[in-house]
Amino acid sequence: MSALIHGEGQGAARVALGAGVMLRQAREARNLTREAVAARTRLELRVIDALENEDYHSLAAAAFVKGYIRSISKELQIDPAPVLAQYEQYVHTEEPALAD
Repeated sequence: MSALIHGEGQGAARVALGAGVMLRQAREARNLTREAVAARTRLELRVIDALENEDYHSLAAAAFVKGYIRSISKELQIDPAPVLAQYEQYVHTEEPALAD
């Protein structure tokens, strides 16, 4: 579940899915609502929403976000490694450059 083909035909490009999209697709594939995942993982619904919308800035520190991703992945019975890798890629892309 690490990539999705956008477009059709021979010119279709493989584009990596974001962590939130990966979690949403896994949840939807299991016909679970966001509320059901929140209840099963004992996370607030706003956390599920923020993760699926990749609104990481509204969540706690990165260590907590990684824990949320692991908990949700476990509940959805998917390997958390590719989801965490996509999150890490996003975090490293978003980090501002430090001034000397």
